[in-house]
Amino acid sequence: MQERIPLNKRIYSKIKEEISRKRFSPGSLLPSEKKLAEHFSVSRKTIRHALNLLESEKIAFPVNGLGWKISGIQPAKNVKPVAIINYYRDFNNDFAQSAYAFLKSNGTRVRFYYPVSSDADLEEILTPENYSGIIYVSCNPVPKDHIETAKKHQLPIVCAGLNSAQAYDTVSTDNVAAMNMLINHLIFTGHKNIFFVGTKIMDPSFSIRHRTYFNSIKRHSLKPNSIILDDNLLSPGYAQKILDECNRKKSRMDAIIPVSSIIAKEILMLFHENKIKVPEDISLTTIGHTLDPKELSHYGLNTITGVVHSWKEIGRKTAERILSRIKGDTSPAGMESVKPLFTEADSILDRTGKSGTARAR
Repeated sequence: MQERIPLNKRIYSKIKEEISRKRFSPGSLLPSEKKLAEHFSVSRKTIRHALNLLESEKIAFPVNGLGWKISGIQPAKNVKPVAIINYYRDFNNDFAQSAYAFLKSNGTRVRFYYPVSSDADLEEILTPENYSGIIYVSCNPVPKDHIETAKKHQLPIVCAGLNSAQAYDTVSTDNVAAMNMLINHLIFTGHKNIFFVGTKIMDPSFSIRHRTYFNSIKRHSLKPNSIILDDNLLSPGYAQKILDECNRKKSRMDAIIPVSSIIAKEILMLFHENKIKVPEDISLTTIGHTLDPKELSHYGLNTITGVVHSWKEIGRKTAERILSRIKGDTSPAGMESVKPLFTEADSILDRTGKSGTARAR
C-alpha cells in the first residue's frame, strides 16, 4: 500500500509547481497566506508549513511586513562570482552576513574579503578569479585607483552604505557606518522625517559627520527635519518633546533614532513612566546594538510597529538592490562609476511605495 503524502508536503509541491510554471514569477511576492489557503482549500497552518518547506530549499523567504517572496532565478553553473569587499572594517556583521546569505541563496557565487584598506592592490584581489562585479560594504568613498581597476576589468562596482561621493572629514566610526546603512534603509522604506536623540554621547566629531550626511540627504530632495538633541541624559520633559515632534501636523516625525540602546531604553522608560503612548506608525530603532523585542512588553510599548529594524533585514534589502545592479549591463558603455546604492529615484518613495518624479544623477 502506497504511503500517503502529508497534506503540507502536497501543498508545498503544488506551490513549487506553480512557481516553476511562472504563475508566481521569481522575485515577486506570493499571495497572502489567507489567499493561498482559500486557493488550495486548506488551513493557514498548512500553508505556513508548506512555506517553511519552500524556505528550507531557498525557493522562497519571508519579508517582514510584506509576506513571502520568491527567490530569484538560479543562474547556470560556472557563473562568475561577485567580490564583496569590507573596506576599513566599518560594517555591521549581521548586515554583511545577511547580504552574503541573500546573494548566495539567489545562486550568486560570492568571495568575501575582510578587511581591505585604501592602499590594497585591487588587481591582486581580482587576478585569481574572473568576477562579475564588486561590492564595497563601507561608508567611505571607494579609492580612485580601485575605481580605475574595476573599469579596466569592465566590472560594475556598487557601494552599500555610502550615500554621497563627498568624503568625510574624519575617519568614519562603526556607528557612522551603521548610521549610513540604517538611514538608507529608512529612506528606502518611505521614512522622510528622521529624529535623532542623544548624539552628544558619541565622539566630538560625530555631529560634524551628521551634518555631512544630512547634506547628502538634502541632495535627495527629502529635506528631513534632522533635529539633534545633544544631551547624554534625558528627562520627562524630553519624552514629551519627542512625542510633540512625532505628532506635529506638518512634517511630523515618522522615525526616531536613539544613537545607542542605552538611550533607547531611557526613552522607553520615560514614555512608560509618564504613560505616554507612541503612535503606531512611528518607527523606533537604534544604531549598533538593537533592542530585544521581548523588552517592549515590560515598557508597555508592544503596539509600536517596526520598533527594531533588524540588521539582517536591512542587509537582505540592500542585497536585493545590489543583485539587480550586478546583474545589469557590464559592458563599457553600461559601466557605472561609484554611486550610492540608493539613488534619488530609489529614495523618494511615499508610504504606498510609489516612486517620485526625480531622476537619479
